[in-house]
Amino acid sequence: MIINGCALKNMAHKNWIKAQEAKIKSLIGQKIIKVIIEEMAFRGGEDGDLPIFKDQSLPFLQSGVVYLQFESGDHIKLITYQNDDTWGILLSSEFFQNEPEIDPGSNDSIYRTRVLNEFPHGEITSVNVSHDHYGNLDEIYIKISDKTILLVSGEVYETMEGKLEVMKNDESILLFLNHQDLGRINFVNKNRQ
Repeated sequence: MIINGCALKNMAHKNWIKAQEAKIKSLIGQKIIKVIIEEMAFRGGEDGDLPIFKDQSLPFLQSGVVYLQFESGDHIKLITYQNDDTWGILLSSEFFQNEPEIDPGSNDSIYRTRVLNEFPHGEITSVNVSHDHYGNLDEIYIKISDKTILLVSGEVYETMEGKLEVMKNDESILLFLNHQDLGRINFVNKNRQ
């Protein structure tokens, strides 16, 4: 049987996605004791404007990395990966030997690293994922006790008019502390002109 290069690449990608999904679902039973995020502001940090990390119209946090520490001593980080023009979320335990340094950021920095005390702590009782039309892991639902948080690959962009737009399948992680808030977001098409 002859398999062309494209089909082989697609098969390898599907197998890699299945392995990532299994790693993420293996978090069930772990007890979260600490969460640290590398947070990115929605706007500001330029021309003397202070960075804005919260906006009433955006019921989530924007992050480059989400670190989870467990009672067992294990720790992982959730980051994004690029697949051509789209992005997904993956679980990585590589390059994370020590707890990240807390950095509140300067007044003009759009980045800060902080402990996310508002993230629920306790045992992960279920994990569900969804895929975009390319097969990427674009949403991860994590249930801790009676709360379900949601991680979505996406990013917030500020338009020339100062409007904030949210794109899905982009290079950041949008962290919803209440998964039901996803319905409040009107995602903009990433390929708009």
